[in-house]
Amino acid sequence: MIEESFVGGDSIIHRLDPRVNLIVAATFSVVVATSDRFVALVPALMLAFFIVLLARVPLRSLLSRLLKVNGLIVLLWLFLPFTFEGYGLFNLGPLIATREGIIYSAVITLKSNAIILALIALISTRSIFTVGQSMKHLHVPSKMIHLLAFTYRYIHVIYMEYRRLVNAIKIRGFRPGNNLH
Repeated sequence: MIEESFVGGDSIIHRLDPRVNLIVAATFSVVVATSDRFVALVPALMLAFFIVLLARVPLRSLLSRLLKVNGLIVLLWLFLPFTFEGYGLFNLGPLIATREGIIYSAVITLKSNAIILALIALISTRSIFTVGQSMKHLHVPSKMIHLLAFTYRYIHVIYMEYRRLVNAIKIRGFRPGNNLH
């Protein structure tokens, strides 16, 4: 099904009880998401890096996933400093970048990276079925567990359908271009 590249490792994080991983990941995510001070967010990011080091996550896969998340954050950095009201720091033509907008962008960047790193280290080191079973043992409502399982299954189904369509296009010799065809 979907590639679970971090599941097969042998580290301290892999040997922990999956329920502990879920509880720690959920608690960490809630604490970081509700915090808005650099005094808490910088240590949270360092703690997330430490957890990733403990999990022995392959660096190339980790960077690939972080690039995808931070690609969206770049868009946030392009717009938020210029649309947030506050004290102007510099101008780019008619646009004024505010100090508050830059601080808010930095806070969101730190939060998202810390949470993603922790989730990669704590949750991605388990198979989806282990996560579902752990959720059941933690008395998460069965509808949530079924929703997780169906989401996982249908992401795979959509991906396989996409691959089938790409193969059909290649077999028919279609070449995309800037023409009417």
